Amino acid sequence: MALFKKSTKKLPADAEPSKTVQHANEPSKQTSARFLDKTSVIHQPLVTEKSMRLSALRQYVFLVNTHAKKPEIKKQIQALYNVTIIGVHVVPAKTKPVFFRGVWSKRHQFKKAIVTVAEGQKIDIATNR
Repeated sequence: MALFKKSTKKLPADAEPSKTVQHANEPSKQTSARFLDKTSVIHQPLVTEKSMRLSALRQYVFLVNTHAKKPEIKKQIQALYNVTIIGVHVVPAKTKPVFFRGVWSKRHQFKKAIVTVAEGQKIDIATNR
């Protein structure tokens, strides 16, 4: 019975096996290349009472991609709104189990980015400028 017999095929001399194999569960090394357009990192500005109070302090809140990193967020917001970014704080929100109308389900996972802009600059979220 040869269910677990190892294969002994030989490769031709001119064909070399590929040494850089990327598995499906490994993250990609090129993180900045996976976001090609301006809106793939930033989903939408988050408009709540707290975010409106933060806008008086030159801080703006955005819902972003759950895989986005701080430099990618900074680059995309600078390109989208033409402002200078001083700092980016990221707040990940994990999924939560919720009980609604007799059914257990989970809330979606999301990530918030709180962006601080330079003195004298502002982002008008209503007109995206």
